[in-house]
Amino acid sequence: MKVAHLSDLHLGFGYETGERGRSADVIRAFEMAMSRIADLEPDVVVVAGDLFERASVTAPPIAAFTRAATEFHKRLPHVRILVAAGSRDTPLDLDKPGPLAVVGSLPGVDVAVGRPRRIHVAGGDGSVVLLPHRTVIGSRRPQVAPDPDARWNVLVAYARVSREPAHALPIALDGWDYVALGSAHEHRVVMPRVCYSGSLERVGPDPWTEAAVEKGFVLADASTGEVGFWPTRARAVVSLAPVEATGGGLPTVARRLSEALAGVPGGVDGKLIR
Repeated sequence: MKVAHLSDLHLGFGYETGERGRSADVIRAFEMAMSRIADLEPDVVVVAGDLFERASVTAPPIAAFTRAATEFHKRLPHVRILVAAGSRDTPLDLDKPGPLAVVGSLPGVDVAVGRPRRIHVAGGDGSVVLLPHRTVIGSRRPQVAPDPDARWNVLVAYARVSREPAHALPIALDGWDYVALGSAHEHRVVMPRVCYSGSLERVGPDPWTEAAVEKGFVLADASTGEVGFWPTRARAVVSLAPVEATGGGLPTVARRLSEALAGVPGGVDGKLIR
């Protein structure tokens, strides 16, 4: 069973703060990733949290997800998209519907927001447990275990690996064929069959700190244990060296700034510059 693993998509990033160009970047990265995933023909797609930038996103990000999911299901109509809520897209009041409740009503899309969900895929041979943010941080400790009757078991969690067991939700990894984690923007393999996919775009508060971080998604084979990272194209970011113009006027500043920009490998078109 092949599992396509994404996380921290942050659809709606920059939209409500006026950064419409960056919002478009995030949506474009998601659409390209979903198209590439459809080419790879997985048995299930999982999103390990923060599908949306916030629980109060407006219609455009929701519409963007709907379009991408619809196009995906035109190509792979029987492949479900499963989403565990993250810290950003979980409503403070779980009785009020958030954006995940909207997309969870789409055909072929299932979400978990306030409590864990187990969903069977791949003709019933695969069992996927969605562990949302609210469950991970809650005082109640649910029993999270593989399905002994399933051929493959996958855990999807918006969570960080803790070094302090007393303050963590204990989960035994025995019996899980793959564990898909979210909440980190950088791809990282925690141990065999357990990893963070990372985000598709540079969606942190300071994108320049992610300048060297490769973005993409994971394709995991629950049968063999093989886990591959598939890079996607994110907008490049560049930090210029300080421009020294002491004692010069505006013409000097302009000339030296032009020299600095001219020295950027590959030029500056399409890049975020500071």
